[in-house]
Amino acid sequence: SGRPATSSSSDTHSHTLPRPNVPPLSSSSSMARSEQQGLQVLSALDAAKTQWYHFTAIVVAGMGFFTDAYDLFCISLVTKLLGDKMGRKSVYGMTLILMVICSIGSGLSFAHTPKSVMATLCFFRFWLGFGIGGDYPLSATIMSEYANKKTRG
Repeated sequence: SGRPATSSSSDTHSHTLPRPNVPPLSSSSSMARSEQQGLQVLSALDAAKTQWYHFTAIVVAGMGFFTDAYDLFCISLVTKLLGDKMGRKSVYGMTLILMVICSIGSGLSFAHTPKSVMATLCFFRFWLGFGIGGDYPLSATIMSEYANKKTRG
C-alpha cells in the first residue's frame, strides 16, 4: 500500500534507520575500555626502543629553542645599543608602538589571494617579533631604573 515494510510489529516508526551498534558514551564499561586502551598506548611508548625519529625530534626541538634564543639575543643587543644612544624611554616607546601596530596588522591581514594574505601576515609578524624582542630587555631595564630601594632586586 505504498508504505515501507517494518521489521517487527512493535516498531511504530517505519521511517527510522537502524541504529549502529555503539555503546552510549556515559557507559562505565566504555570508559573503562578507553582508559585501558590509553594505558596500553602509554605502556607501548614506554617500552619502545629509541629510533632515528626520536633523535630527529630532539634536534628539531633544540633548533627551535636555539633560534628563539639567538633571535632574542640579537634583537635585544640592537635595542640596548639604540636605547643607550637615543634614550631608553624613547626606544621603549617605539617598540611598544611597533608591537601595537604590527599586532593589529597581523589580525587584519586580509587580501584577495591567499599568497598576499600570507605575505602581509609574515611581514607584520616579523616586525612584531622585532618589537617583542626589543621590549624584553628595555622593560626590565626601565623597571629596575624606576624601582625604589625597598622593592628593587
